[in-house]
This record gives sequence, C-alpha cells and structure tokens, in this order.
Amino acid sequence: MKKYLFFMLCMGMCFAQAQNTEIATIHACAKGSENRTVRLYLEDAITKFQWKVDEQMIDENGCFQLSVELPQTQKAFIKIDFYQTYIYLEPDREYRIIYDSFNFRIDEQINPFRLDQFLSYRFEQPDSNELNRLIWRFENMFDDFLLNNYSDGISRERYHSFKNQIQQTFAYSGHDYFNNYWQYALADMERIFNLTSSGNLFSTYLDNKPILHENEAFADFITEFYAGYFPHQIRYNRNIFANQINRADNLTAIMDSLGRDTTLQNEKLRELVFLLGLREMYQGSEFNSSSILRLLSDIKSTTKFPEHTTLADYIIQTLQRYESGVNTAVFKFFDWEKNGLYDFSKSSKFKYVLFVNSLCQSCDVEISILQSVAEKFKDDVDFYIVNCDYEVGRALRNKPRNLQDITYLHFHKDFETLEKLGISDYPIAVWLDGNTIIQSYYFQLPSRGAERTIRQLLSE
Repeated sequence: MKKYLFFMLCMGMCFAQAQNTEIATIHACAKGSENRTVRLYLEDAITKFQWKVDEQMIDENGCFQLSVELPQTQKAFIKIDFYQTYIYLEPDREYRIIYDSFNFRIDEQINPFRLDQFLSYRFEQPDSNELNRLIWRFENMFDDFLLNNYSDGISRERYHSFKNQIQQTFAYSGHDYFNNYWQYALADMERIFNLTSSGNLFSTYLDNKPILHENEAFADFITEFYAGYFPHQIRYNRNIFANQINRADNLTAIMDSLGRDTTLQNEKLRELVFLLGLREMYQGSEFNSSSILRLLSDIKSTTKFPEHTTLADYIIQTLQRYESGVNTAVFKFFDWEKNGLYDFSKSSKFKYVLFVNSLCQSCDVEISILQSVAEKFKDDVDFYIVNCDYEVGRALRNKPRNLQDITYLHFHKDFETLEKLGISDYPIAVWLDGNTIIQSYYFQLPSRGAERTIRQLLSE
C-alpha cells in the first residue's frame, strides 16, 4: 500500500511539473514569407548577445510556430531573412500574432542591409495588460514627452508631472517586469537630463535593490550609470588599479579594493559593475586585452552568482567575435558546378572570400581586380566570390565572364552565416587560413591593398 501511495504521489508530482511547463510558444502568419526560414533568438539584456533557440520553415500559407523554454521574461527576436521583429516573451505563454502586409521579395528595389527594417505585427486577441502592449504604450508616451519638451528643456516639474501621468495611466498593471521597466526608463531620463544627483539615483534605484539582469530598462540604466567608472572614478590609485588589471593574477584583491567604494559594498552589485567595467576596459589602450579576458574567465569559473557565469561568457564571446582565429561561422555556400554545398576544408591553402551582390555599385570593379590578384597567387591561395543575391537566377546572370582561378558560389539563402560574419554591406572580404579558420573578418579589398597584404602574409 505504501509503495502504491508513493507511486501515485510521484505520478502526481510529474504531472504537476508537466503542467507547469515554462515553454513560450509563438504562432504567427506573415503573408508573403511562404517557404522561407524563420529563426528565433533570445537576447541578453546587458550585453545584447543573441543566440538561436529555434528555427522552422514557413509553410505554404505564410504561417509558422516557434517555441522556447524560458526561466524568466526575456526579449526575443524573430528573424525572417534579415528582417526582424522583437517581442518580449514570458514563460508558459502562447502568442498569436499576425504580421502586417510586407513585400518579402528581395529585388533591386529592396536591399535588407540598407533598410534594416523591423516587421510590424499585431496580436490576434489584443490584451491591454499584456507585457508587449504595455511597453509599446509606455514607449509611445515616453517618445511623445521627449519630442514635445526636449527643445524647451526638461525641467524637474515637467518630469515629475510626466512620472505621475505614467503612474496613473498604468495603475491597473500588476506586471512586475513592466513596472520595473518604466521606473528604470524614467530613472535614465533623470540621469541624462541631470534632474537629480548621482547619489540620489543610486540610493533610489540601486542601493539594496534587486539586480534585474534580464530587464531591458534596468540593464540600460546600470550600464550607463557606471559608464566611465573604470578607471576614472575608482576610490584608489589609478596606477595601482591598472597594474592589478594587467597582472590579472589576483581577482580577490581587485574585488576587495573596489569595495572601498561605499556604493559597491554589495558583493553581487560590485561584481556586476566590474564585469561591465571589464567590457569597457577591453577597448582601453592602458589595459592588456588578454588580461581582461583572463579576469573574465576567472569570474566565469569562480563566481557564486549563476547569472554572472553566463554574463561573463557572453561578454567574452562578444569581445572576441571578430578576433583572429575565433571561428564563429561555418562556410557552406552553394557551388553550381558541383550542384551542392562547397567543401572549403578540402584544400589546405589560404582562402580569400569576396562577398558581393548585384545592388553593390563597386562590386564589378573589385571582381575585375580580384582576377588579376588570383592569377598571381593561385598556387598558394584559393579565391572565391560568394554572390548574395536572393534570386538565384539573377546571381547566375551576374556571374562574371571568363572567370579564371576563382570559384563562384552562391550564399544559398544562408542569412545566419552572413550575420555571424558581420556582413552588413558589400563588398566584404574575409581571409581564412589553411584550416578554414577566420583570420580576418574585414580583409583588404582588391582595390585597397589586398595584393600587398597577401604577399606579406605568404612571406611570413
């Protein structure tokens, strides 16, 4: 009998856990997007680092479904080709949205790199207390207030009147994420227009307050509040601090020294501020970038705060995104001659890859010069042109004539790889070593010294 009761209890617990899932699901229809690929990304509020969590093919009706398991409310991006939509997702919720009519066909009149357009959408069943609609309404009020008052100056009186208006307008909302969102957005307004002292801002919004890592407005506020803190505002000798950072041999001593600042007594806040500072210091001439990475790795492996383990990892990945030797993209472009994806790893030569498209006015010139460069270095370097026209037929029509010593490929609608390479315009050149590891994301173009640089690299 006891075994039976124990079994039933376990079954009940499992059922309860199954019922209490944390899956957020998006059902959407975007007319005109049929048979394209849609991707779902989550975004870290502090670093803006994004990672893909789902990918689906849009059906013949332009509809799709995406889902992700969430531990907390988080900002997400739905990407169709290069066009995107942001949406705040909450655990255990379903979203049914309809995109406004949009011409997804990328042709001579539509260049996604230059439009950088967000796709607008609406909810099938609008709910005034839904998080996205709350934020949209607040942002409209916020923008209108700035537009109507910026030229005359935002006084304390006008600001407090606006704050009261916000409180009254959204008094019905019991949504914690949103209530924190608007408060920290207004706190940032106070900071920008010097409506109160930094001491008052700290005591009101940070001192003994929860650290809301995934709240967008909190993340923006604390990032800007401590911008420039290192090394200019630390409470002890700057030279000693710089030496501590560049030695990177005693994280505990650094954290203890930072604790001299009475506003950084809270251990978790102090570590968060230091993480933000390391990200800034990485670009500073007085700090060794390798030491910064070592300290970030130390925090990642030793911190007692799980959020900071993740945050340190995102910062490291963000800082190193375009570093030589950090391979974040898989080359998988289409070869017409082979009628399949080209295998870049089959050759042990260096590789020069030029990305072009028909909307690029200077691409033809670069291709022409590249042919002469390829003829000189073909024994040591493989040369490629990757055409990024969406329409395959146009890419074929635009294939250069008498193309020798260069392999002509198509990007195969692989927008994800283009994003990882940071390609936002054309032409762009990428340099790979013999192991197909990216050595330069923005290599010299043929007309801007590529031949000289390639000769130098080969001599080394």
